[in-house]
Amino acid sequence: MKTVAVFGSGEGNPGESRYDAMKLVGILLAAKGARIITGGYGGSGMQAPIEGVYHGRGHSTGYVLACRKKDPNPYLGNVVVCGKDVVVEPNNEAMQYSLRLGLLLQADGFVVDPSDPTFGTAVEFFSVVNLNEKFWQKNQKPIVLFSERYRIESYPLVRLVKEKIQRPSYLKHTADPEQAVQWLWSCMNLAK
Repeated sequence: MKTVAVFGSGEGNPGESRYDAMKLVGILLAAKGARIITGGYGGSGMQAPIEGVYHGRGHSTGYVLACRKKDPNPYLGNVVVCGKDVVVEPNNEAMQYSLRLGLLLQADGFVVDPSDPTFGTAVEFFSVVNLNEKFWQKNQKPIVLFSERYRIESYPLVRLVKEKIQRPSYLKHTADPEQAVQWLWSCMNLAK
């Protein structure tokens, strides 16, 4: 089973266009048989795709932090509490966050919603780019930047990637849920 990690904002609610588009991404990925993993909280970047997977009767896991007193989103099929279910020493905020990021980076492909950029989303995105460039060179993992192009172009960190890496083949920009899932799925199936 292929695994897709979704990174994005903890903001956003059902009925908003961004939330509904990310929910459709989850539905489409569930229909392909993918397992979706996220940070496990709310918003368009974490809850929306998991809600789509839930309605599509797919598989999902949310990696949440023991140090964060916030409930995981209600649509998750499986919740892993970093710092409780999986522990590394020292068991503090930094290690729990690092562990969660490491677990998310095990995915076969990534969907990133940079429309409401946060530091967390930027760290997640650049972690995948860094691994693709330094360690996964022979089997780079696909990343879909799921947002309108005008927002993508204005996202300073994406401009930095474009300046440093000339048109990376593992990176796709689209605001179309079907195009995002189709491209991601075809790239993951071509990988070893």
